[in-house]
Amino acid sequence: MTFINKTCTNETCSNHGNCITATVKDRYNCNCEPGYFGKKCESDLITISTAKGTRSLKRGESPDAQLNITSYDGNVNVNVRDQNNVKINSVTTSNISSSNPSTTLTINIGPIDVPSTTILYKFVAGPQGNNPSYSRMVTLTLVVSDACDISPCKNGATCQYLTAEPYFNCTCQSEYNGTTCEELKYKLNGNCKYHVNYYYQKTFAEANTTCNSLGGTVAMMKTDAIQDLIESQIIALYGNGGDTIAFWIGAYKPHTDWLWVDGTPIINGKCWAWTDVSNEDGYLFMSSYATKRNNMKWFNNDGATTRGYVCEVPTVDLCSSNPCLFRGTCLTNGCQRTCKCSDGFTGNNCETKTIPTIAIVVTCVGIAIAVALVVLWIIKKKRSRNEEKKSARIQRSKDASTISPYETTVLSNSGSPSSSKQIQRESPYIYDNDTTCYEQPMSTIKKAKNNRETYENINPHKTCDIKSDSS
Repeated sequence: MTFINKTCTNETCSNHGNCITATVKDRYNCNCEPGYFGKKCESDLITISTAKGTRSLKRGESPDAQLNITSYDGNVNVNVRDQNNVKINSVTTSNISSSNPSTTLTINIGPIDVPSTTILYKFVAGPQGNNPSYSRMVTLTLVVSDACDISPCKNGATCQYLTAEPYFNCTCQSEYNGTTCEELKYKLNGNCKYHVNYYYQKTFAEANTTCNSLGGTVAMMKTDAIQDLIESQIIALYGNGGDTIAFWIGAYKPHTDWLWVDGTPIINGKCWAWTDVSNEDGYLFMSSYATKRNNMKWFNNDGATTRGYVCEVPTVDLCSSNPCLFRGTCLTNGCQRTCKCSDGFTGNNCETKTIPTIAIVVTCVGIAIAVALVVLWIIKKKRSRNEEKKSARIQRSKDASTISPYETTVLSNSGSPSSSKQIQRESPYIYDNDTTCYEQPMSTIKKAKNNRETYENINPHKTCDIKSDSS
């Protein structure tokens, strides 16, 4: 006991003890309350504190409370009480000693399963034992917010809090994936992926805009295999039964023919719901009306009705391999690739060289002219030969009138020349109009009595050299 040269007052022992006046004049001593010590009871036997008195956290989180403890009364026991002052935990230190009176104690107080609010937790430290005569307390204020309050789940998903990061869970619609349902579900097929969406129903134009924003277009059911793939995805997402569902596909009729959105004609027509559909205008959608979802049919309308849609999106750059030859331009529409060929080339990859139209015209005109010239030459040649033949016949006719083998002079009995007359007799010679000579007669010419027959310039024994027309 220490005596102090001072008159006792209430403040003499720091309000934590009783001041007792000593027998010696002007002296007193302090009788400290439990938990205090020192000349004037100015020191705590146990102290407890936390570095951060207020913390913000998510609903479902399990925060750690870090406590700084100093004890001059040996190891201490720490009780944790919740916002309702209910003890929820108790921890005892183990490493405090007279030479090392201080320690740090970490206590987990989760999970915090309350809606958005502010709550207070208490940490009470006291000497070991069931009924400590004193204790020290520190409080921790928790500002709790529900992670679902900020609507982290997208695309129509529902949110529930979790007791682990990110302290919420999104239950996605069938068409989406990801922590916040931000990712689209796709069905892969080679270098193409397909997205089916019935949650966000759109007009045809809106569906096409959405598919374009994904880097693709409204899906084209160009083959049975593609339609089968899409139907399997529809069944996986929505089941094979239930109400009628319908989805836009990439086809329309701008004028007289149905086309896919890449401009190619529709060849596979087995999925028409009925013949009248193929004869009408508008835009196509596939529907389970009057059938099942594994055998959907094609219907049409003006495109203004909202319904589900199917997108096709390439997974690679379809033009990266430079498939178009001879400076052709590679174009893509969804998962379809085409080549716009330079002049003079054609084919899927512009691999075939074509003859220009002008060259074809010139060639055809040249051939026609050549044929005409040949025909004219043949006609002219034939005419020339006919003219030669005609001239030869005329010349022979002239020669025959001058040198006639048929002329005969007959004298009368009187012997007077005046009474003589010309008689035309049948010639014993054969005259060929196509030759320039006579053939030798077949019989001997006899002279009649008192008559004279004359054959001028004719040698009946001279043979003819007959020439053919070909010479």
